Amino acid sequence: MQALTAYAATAPQVEQWQPLPKELQERLPRLLPFGGKDERPDDAVRTALSSCYETYLEDETLQGRVREIETEITQRLEKEADSLCQHIRQHCREFVGVQVKPEVSFKGGFKRAPLEVSKADGEPVDLTRSGQGSNRRIALAVWEWTSNLLENSELAAMGGEGEQQPTQTIVVYDEPDTHLDYRHQRTVMDIIRKQCALPHVSVVVATHSMNLIDGVDIADVVNLRLGESGRTIVERLADDSHDGIDFHLGQIAAAVGLRNSVLLHERCFLAVEGPTEQHCLLTCSGSPKTCLSRRQASPYGPAATTKQP
Repeated sequence: MQALTAYAATAPQVEQWQPLPKELQERLPRLLPFGGKDERPDDAVRTALSSCYETYLEDETLQGRVREIETEITQRLEKEADSLCQHIRQHCREFVGVQVKPEVSFKGGFKRAPLEVSKADGEPVDLTRSGQGSNRRIALAVWEWTSNLLENSELAAMGGEGEQQPTQTIVVYDEPDTHLDYRHQRTVMDIIRKQCALPHVSVVVATHSMNLIDGVDIADVVNLRLGESGRTIVERLADDSHDGIDFHLGQIAAAVGLRNSVLLHERCFLAVEGPTEQHCLLTCSGSPKTCLSRRQASPYGPAATTKQP
């Protein structure tokens, strides 16, 4: 940041975007964005391998070999992809055949890395039709592999003789625990903690999950709300006293629809996704008059609140 500020103070002042010098571009953080429920496995694989691709482009041994660089980078990425495929097979036992075929264009950069999986009988699996559960577990394996890659970069820098530090990396997760059961949600939290512990890695998580929110320090939880002017307002813990923490928690509770009357007076809070699940709950729970005291709306769909007899 100091280098950027110093450059801005000396550069010509114009009202338009200006390209940064190459030496400053190299100091900018690397961004690894991982999507949420709608991310395709191919996209997660490409994001994971893109950091390797950028590292190989900076390899001095490749300078001056423009005609050979596409073939060489592709071969190196294929080796990394083999390691990634083994990791996916360990997490998804139902897939016996897992292949990633990186495609590199020197002019267009790292184009894509299609993921191909197959079952024990050799039948290929169409991941677009295999269900969100399988796709999310593949994504989880990719995230874990990326954590190992970042950790190895840190260890290599610590053991090296030079002063060059690992590239600052920002990992972004958008609702990472969507379509995952509680055990896999805990795995996601462990991955995030592991990445946060690395000196040159920063992690940003956008989530509606109370499980993830409960898993981090309250000082690291940022509440985003829309102000009256239509602009996003960032609310974070400003006072770490008892009253300050209560006030911050109250803001978050209000944002997700948890009122004090619910938190203090109800002995059992049960949320369901929609009318179909709510109707099933009424059918299975017996008499609505004795089991369900009332219904209330929540940001996540209709909810039912029950009291124990």
